[in-house]
Amino acid sequence: MRTIEAEAKRMRRVRCGRAGGLGWLVLGAVVCMVGLGPATAPTAGALFNDLPAISTSYLGGSQDDAGGGIVFGADNSLFIGGRLVDYNPGGLAPVNLFGGGTGALLRFDETGTSPLGVTRMGDMIHDVAVAPTGSLAVAAGGVGTVMLNPQGDSVMWSDPFSEVRRINVGQDGTVAALGANKQLRLYNPDGTLLGQRNFGDNFVEDIAVDDRTGLVFVTGYNNTWTGQEPAQVNFIRAFDINNVTGAAEWINYDWPGSTLRNEQNPDVADTRGYRISIGGDGMLYFAGEAHGGNTTFAWDPQIVDRRLTSDEWIITDKYSHPWQTRAEAKTVFGRFDPATGELDMLQWLFARLTNNDGNTLRTRGIEADEHGRIFLTGETTAHIRDRLDQSVGGEPVAPYGGGEVFLAVIAPDFSHREHWTVFTATGGTGGLGVGLALGEDRYAMLAGLGGAGETIILPGAYQDARQGGDDMYYVVVPHLMGDANRDGAVLSSDLATVLANLGTGPGKRWIDGDFDADGMVTLRDLSMLLSNYGRDLTGVTGSNALLVPEPSTLALLAPAALLLLGRRRRVA
Repeated sequence: MRTIEAEAKRMRRVRCGRAGGLGWLVLGAVVCMVGLGPATAPTAGALFNDLPAISTSYLGGSQDDAGGGIVFGADNSLFIGGRLVDYNPGGLAPVNLFGGGTGALLRFDETGTSPLGVTRMGDMIHDVAVAPTGSLAVAAGGVGTVMLNPQGDSVMWSDPFSEVRRINVGQDGTVAALGANKQLRLYNPDGTLLGQRNFGDNFVEDIAVDDRTGLVFVTGYNNTWTGQEPAQVNFIRAFDINNVTGAAEWINYDWPGSTLRNEQNPDVADTRGYRISIGGDGMLYFAGEAHGGNTTFAWDPQIVDRRLTSDEWIITDKYSHPWQTRAEAKTVFGRFDPATGELDMLQWLFARLTNNDGNTLRTRGIEADEHGRIFLTGETTAHIRDRLDQSVGGEPVAPYGGGEVFLAVIAPDFSHREHWTVFTATGGTGGLGVGLALGEDRYAMLAGLGGAGETIILPGAYQDARQGGDDMYYVVVPHLMGDANRDGAVLSSDLATVLANLGTGPGKRWIDGDFDADGMVTLRDLSMLLSNYGRDLTGVTGSNALLVPEPSTLALLAPAALLLLGRRRRVA
């Protein structure tokens, strides 16, 4: 485990070595930055090879356990839902709701290392989402749709929708729940049923709700026939929240087999829709898969005979171009206008064998932040790009040994991957990433692990060994240290924020320049920013190398250094 404070200590060491004290560190950092050349341009591969995890851990007892959903609560505590048969983290006495059960909602502190509570209900917590009020919407198998208080230990309202599997909450509190029986239910924030719809599709996989457009979205896929062979065709549909039984407001893909036969080759590959979400930027994000290179994803989702342009289908390297691929599952993800369904950009992501044949990569989690940065998780096979150059918390990824959990972070313009890693220490992880959570200063991934595969576990992890059977696995990762405004780069605007708040607190947050989460903006936070100054995840300014500061930045730093020399005894 590496806490944010430990990360702060590590990042205090600037590239030219230590300065003589924290005050002089500021002056030393200025000299270091001026002495470095301009940053290099990013590549399509992983921009940062080390995933700077705060913590990772197993979760599970001696029985077969499983991961469901993950989310950061209103107070930044981390909630993890799933199935835990005979295990309560920290030996905590569980709060049993609806008679308890093997379904468990765990509450950890924001680092994911200290258990704060265990709530049990039903047979499995399949999914969890946070409402604008901080309340928690839970899909509890065998129980139904449940709204819990922000601490996750008491019921505010519930609906006995025992088949529920996926859940989502809109910006104004509208709740959408999807059942394994392919039924959609919508609720007002107080739990009043708005409406429900039963789908006749073969597979209905996920839902998302957007109060701003007044729409609820659903994705999945259907079996069809082209006249010469069977084919699966994905779909995304949008419905009016207040008239969910009415006709779709817009439809993407979802073409009948006869259309595919007339407009495309009769051997069109299978396509499936698995996950959708509303990003922090208000756009609709989709993740599915294609089982071949000749698919409906190469076409406008609403105009079957119009091929996508190079501005819409973004190809950056051999892991995003489906040449030399066959029927293996390849991830396809994209960003759409939620009001109209119009495609903004789409990209492929998959692994390749050593002979360059395409290889399987499946996605079961997609989220996006307020800048349009995309987070993906799922399962991959051999080999992702630069696989053996990757590390997690400084620990190198081991050679490939089987299917592996992966995490990828994609730049907002799809031009490069900020991170793309697996978590294997020995053997394959034998699991599947099932959920992602985005917080103000960090993000987290949840996976389910099967078999006896091992994954990277950092020293001091909450649970560093498996006890038997299938388990959960999670990782908590900080956003780019020093990036106060979360725009993907550490530049003068972030420095100005830190200087404006230096020496203040408590109650300060990441956006104020508190990067070590102690509630204060101190020299420690400034040193973290300086150690990352010029790092740019967006690809606009540069990548791993530090930049020469702009003249305006130097003008800020010089008086700041003198100020800090006088403050160093008074600021922690």
